[in-house]
Amino acid sequence: MATIQGTNVAAPIVPGSTLDVFPTHDAQYGRGGFRAVVDVAARDAIPSERKSAGMVVRTISTGVNWVLAPDLITWTSDSVATFENLQGVSITSKTDNDIIAYDAQLGAWKNKPQEYLVDGGNW
Repeated sequence: MATIQGTNVAAPIVPGSTLDVFPTHDAQYGRGGFRAVVDVAARDAIPSERKSAGMVVRTISTGVNWVLAPDLITWTSDSVATFENLQGVSITSKTDNDIIAYDAQLGAWKNKPQEYLVDGGNW
């Protein structure tokens, strides 16, 4: 176990008054709140004593924010899916015909002919 330089405390650290804006601690050693870590492995290595429901952890390697559930085990992501390579991706209609596909040369989504659409355009 590595020695941590600083002052060890056995009670919560608080500022001198509500007007004091000086930070009370480094997020790495705090409980709950928001913190940033290198990756998911580092997120999962946060000790249970430093977890609280609703805390947010950002994984720097992916840029994803994770929120801890009340069970203090389950993490959910608040990220939006992004696509790095859309080649071969298509949206399929109710009739199992692809009606819109990503054209890599154009760098855009391209509609398929109208006959692929169900009910004159509803899918």
